[in-house]
Amino acid sequence: MLIGLTVAATAFTCAAANGHEGVVKILLEQKKVDPDTTDRDGRTPLSRAAGGGFEGVVTLLLGRKEVNPNTKDILYGRTPLSWAAGNGYEIVINLMLARKDIDPGLADKRGWTPLSWAAEYEHEKVMKVLVELIDANPRTSDIDEQTPISWAAEHWRGESCISHLEEAGCGPDLPDRNGRTLLSWAASTGNAAFAQYLLKRKDVNPNLADNDGRTPLLWAVTKGSRRAVQLLLEHAGVDPNLADKDGRTPLSWATAGWSQGAVQPLLERADVDTNLADKDGRTPLSWAAVESSQRALQNLLKQTDVDPNLADKNGRTPLSWAAEQGAQGALELLLERTDVDPNLPDKNGRTPLFWASKKTRLTAVRQLLKRTDVDPHLADKNGQTPNSAALKGLHTNLISRAPSPHPALSLMIYMHLLAYRTSLNKRPGVD
Repeated sequence: MLIGLTVAATAFTCAAANGHEGVVKILLEQKKVDPDTTDRDGRTPLSRAAGGGFEGVVTLLLGRKEVNPNTKDILYGRTPLSWAAGNGYEIVINLMLARKDIDPGLADKRGWTPLSWAAEYEHEKVMKVLVELIDANPRTSDIDEQTPISWAAEHWRGESCISHLEEAGCGPDLPDRNGRTLLSWAASTGNAAFAQYLLKRKDVNPNLADNDGRTPLLWAVTKGSRRAVQLLLEHAGVDPNLADKDGRTPLSWATAGWSQGAVQPLLERADVDTNLADKDGRTPLSWAAVESSQRALQNLLKQTDVDPNLADKNGRTPLSWAAEQGAQGALELLLERTDVDPNLPDKNGRTPLFWASKKTRLTAVRQLLKRTDVDPHLADKNGQTPNSAALKGLHTNLISRAPSPHPALSLMIYMHLLAYRTSLNKRPGVD
């Protein structure tokens, strides 16, 4: 029994929810119940009947003017039409749409419309009915920024999805309110079969970017959709160098650890520019030096056009970033290259050795000092050398009350630098 209702109301709601058309008709004729009453979940008899696909009961209730076809329940904020659409009851949908006061575009608490529910559960016939309605906007976003278009792209396959959307004037390149197309959603959700279908169409632009400047390829990379990445890169019309609003390319995102598996396929495209910098001036190599796997970094360094000394807007090179972060694998790969200058200072005059000393990266300091061309005397704009940076770190950590291993590390770094300077002074020709 449903709690909180009179016996008559409970009987009426139960009859509607179970499709007992005869009982519903008798109770309506006796005028002992409110046909628009709600149960403890806020669902009306019409909501229960529509969700159950009971056409006869729905017809009886819709014939009563006092029944509001747009009443939302309490738990989910779903209308009777939403419940019918989600369960795929086409006949019930058509019965309800015959009411002039029905609103097919009402969204629930998650922002899902009846069309969203139909697309989510792949109810083709229901979607076809709803998508033809102007009020059932296929571009309406829910709280997760997904639209019926995006749901279709994620779950559907082939021509059926496109044909329904095209009937409503929504071509495959029509963006949602975030600027995302069907291909963008298919690429990001890993729907490779649908992405492949779209890429074969001549009316699909594979480079259309959304409001944040992200192309389908960039979405596929950041979401780790390897098959979609492969399909897009095999398409001659795809531009792999298109950057987002921050100036970051697919290769930039891939080398920053978002999709290690996409690095090599991207590098195999002859038209990929490996040195394209983002708005901060950071190149893919700069990101790879601190975020990527050693294998991805190796693949990047094998490219003959990669410049390992390109600095960002702050004058920091990939080696500078690797030294600050103590990225041992990246330091090893970068330092073994003779074309990497280990003394290049940033805009504040800080060298990679300075950053390693300042951040108490003992192993990084040792790695840098293995290069005989590293100059430990180079000072920044404030006159601080790597040696003085290590001493400052030692002093700061010694007066700190918090237990920390940094004082010992700072002292060891200082001793390493001191020993290195002594060995330099003993070399022939060094004053």
